[in-house]
Amino acid sequence: MTTLTLSIKAIDDRVHSLHFLRTHWKLVYAMGVAVILLLLISYTFLVNQITGQAYLIKNDSRTLESIAQENKSLEISFAKSDFLANIIQRAADLNFQKTANITYVQILENSLAQAK
Repeated sequence: MTTLTLSIKAIDDRVHSLHFLRTHWKLVYAMGVAVILLLLISYTFLVNQITGQAYLIKNDSRTLESIAQENKSLEISFAKSDFLANIIQRAADLNFQKTANITYVQILENSLAQAK
């Protein structure tokens, strides 16, 4: 036998062995539908999760803004009270005292300068 005949016989044997490997199309279609349904369910679940997280982020950013405003007002209040404490300490260092009574200087009629 020639090599051509032997190679044709080998190819023919391989073709007959491939008949046993039939594709079950119904199984392939069922698996495809199952995979598509699984992907659709996971997509819906993930979109729901993303929406929930976006809602939480929005609420947290609002809370953060309100806390930042409160922090700013507290810083201003602290600065004012610290400034007032420094003024009181400085007044004590300079021996300032609270006034007990107030007396006014009277301008006489025949003074050198007159107010007009």
